[in-house]
Amino acid sequence: MKIVIESVLGMAFLFTAVSAHAQQASQSIASSARSPIIVNNISFTDQSGAIPQTAIFTPPKDGLFRVSVYFETVATNSANQGLGSYFCSDLVTTNDSGASQDNLGAGCLQVVGSLSNSSAWGSYFLRAKAGTPMLFAVNLVAGSAPVSPYAYNVYLIIERL
Repeated sequence: MKIVIESVLGMAFLFTAVSAHAQQASQSIASSARSPIIVNNISFTDQSGAIPQTAIFTPPKDGLFRVSVYFETVATNSANQGLGSYFCSDLVTTNDSGASQDNLGAGCLQVVGSLSNSSAWGSYFLRAKAGTPMLFAVNLVAGSAPVSPYAYNVYLIIERL
């Protein structure tokens, strides 16, 4: 009987040691897991044409990033119906190769004749080099320029992943 008791006590000690180790590992994983950090938040409001290439963020160190884009039409008229035009976002970054990467069209806003169904969104996932600016632009793609009055807003959130 004494052997069984020692065995049970040994198993209890082993279980306690394994449980403590598992708890430490769990805490270590939890403390190393991070949420994305917003590093910049930009708005381009009341735009009526293309947005030229603009520096939106220069990373202080290499990293993975997500750039989320939201477009909304805020003024239009029926003359814009059926133009077949789009305003599309363009993001230029530099990755580990040192080459410029042109990331097209995560978000494209169709030029419409009414304010219903007049929003668009998208995200870019990228790796960027330290000290090289992320350049954002919006270009008119296909069709004709919108007829005035026409205006749209673009909102950007840049997160370090």
